[in-house]
Amino acid sequence: MLKKSVPAKNAFSVSRFISLGGFDRSNIILHSRRQHAVGQGGFHSGLLERADSSVLFVQKENSIEIISPSPYRYVYDCGSKKLADCEQSIERFLVDCHDKNLDLLFLSHFDNDHVNGVPALLDKRGGLHVDTVVMPWVDDVERMIAWGKTTASRASSSDFYSALLVDPEEALRPFDPARIIFVRAAGDDVPEAGVVDIGPLGPGGEGPFRTKVASIGRDGSRRPPYGRTQYSGRTQVLVVDSRAAIEVSGGAGFLWLLKPYVRRTDPVIVAKFERAAEKKLSWTYGTFRNAVSDKAVRAELVRDVKKSAALAAAYKSAVGNRNLTSLCLYSGPDATDNEPAPMMIRLGPDRCGLATRIGWLGSGDISLAAPADGQAFLDHYATELTAVTSFGLPHHGAKPNHSKHVLSVINPNICYASAKPPKNWQHPHPDVFADAQSIGARTFKVSNHEKSMLDEAFAIVG
Repeated sequence: MLKKSVPAKNAFSVSRFISLGGFDRSNIILHSRRQHAVGQGGFHSGLLERADSSVLFVQKENSIEIISPSPYRYVYDCGSKKLADCEQSIERFLVDCHDKNLDLLFLSHFDNDHVNGVPALLDKRGGLHVDTVVMPWVDDVERMIAWGKTTASRASSSDFYSALLVDPEEALRPFDPARIIFVRAAGDDVPEAGVVDIGPLGPGGEGPFRTKVASIGRDGSRRPPYGRTQYSGRTQVLVVDSRAAIEVSGGAGFLWLLKPYVRRTDPVIVAKFERAAEKKLSWTYGTFRNAVSDKAVRAELVRDVKKSAALAAAYKSAVGNRNLTSLCLYSGPDATDNEPAPMMIRLGPDRCGLATRIGWLGSGDISLAAPADGQAFLDHYATELTAVTSFGLPHHGAKPNHSKHVLSVINPNICYASAKPPKNWQHPHPDVFADAQSIGARTFKVSNHEKSMLDEAFAIVG
């Protein structure tokens, strides 16, 4: 059973909206989400719950406790520059996760501060059991670029992080996921691909929610994803095309969409890194890519201090401070659904009432500054943008990743940045928050202080 307390400021709405107007509980979905207080990093969680007869609303002095037997839970990133900040947030999060299940874990990119909390989140002794992990498809070369970036920044790294860069499938195997899904970037072909019928995710017929993976065209049309599949031990490993998304249905015409978008690193920058790494390592010109296709070579590059320093030097000379491949995520109602629009009610954080938009859009460390990059992002989410109310600003609100045009097109009600950077970093940058405020958005900086957590809650009445 899942138990979750809703603060008193939301308690009136939770208790009264069901009784007002004689709503049928079987047609009500509750959605809540939280940007956790991990400081310089990322940890976002979301929950879908059916408000049917199996869900109890228990009135307490300052809150209402929601007790749900079969929620649908997902997480987007789990890490922090200071691991202790993330582990404290995970400990608070797990208190409410009595069912110990995590349906989906999305990892946006291969930076330590977005993934180093995964072992605590999925700990066999007290963490959650994950069904499906979704990540951007990144080749061996780029994962070595990520290691060069980490070494160049002199940031501490975990054993899990280094293992993830050497072999993502092997690093995740101890957590026994049913499947790992790698999403290709737009314009990337999946080698030796064909139509893959992934089938329903999760524990089969149990619970009120059903999920499936579909490839969604720009017109909203659905088809099975294009890709390839294999097994790594008991785990199904899939590589799917850039239009793949996860549909969550909850009956009564309800359809929730979890739609990734992957922007890849500029291939020219990747090639420059390869040449620079060959020079720093004294390898023959043109051999780096083939060499790092060997897992033993990757492990040695990560383990050996001098070779890691060579990758760091190659990163500094060829890549600079550019961000690498990143996976964004839309979480919200299926905006292409032709069914009559349901009634949507905002229950928090502090302004309750009818809502026309309840979607969330997380952007990881993507850069949207270049007009072409910004437009590609907008094109991918063209049918979802009108549903977005909350926007996670790119790269902790950094100005080099920001686009005022993209922000104005999304036109969110809430913008936030998860950040507690060193003093010489401007995360979030004041100009980025100023641009958000100029279009009427409320801005939030989520630091490592518990009170800075950003909570939102909604009811969808079918």
